[in-house]
Amino acid sequence: MTLALRSAELAALVADRALRAGTTADLSAYDRERDAATRDKFRVNRVLQQVVAWPTLADAVAKRLASRPDLADRLVGIAGDFIPARSAFGPKFLWDLLTA
Repeated sequence: MTLALRSAELAALVADRALRAGTTADLSAYDRERDAATRDKFRVNRVLQQVVAWPTLADAVAKRLASRPDLADRLVGIAGDFIPARSAFGPKFLWDLLTA
């Protein structure tokens, strides 16, 4: 739902700019802006899909998250779009996850 709303917001902004400029010939800015806005979120989703695909890895990550509720909360916040997805790729979060 969040992705749909964010995409609609970006589409409206691009359409508004195009209409104010008097041209709608090139609306490719929407694709670029949507890609930039969703890149990190989709990257996190792909990583989580890979983790879930490997049961041993999924178990290890689950154990780490169980011992560090703050990291689990952060991951849920990222998945729910309450926390920017790019923070999942920050060195501190990754270090905390690997050393929990």
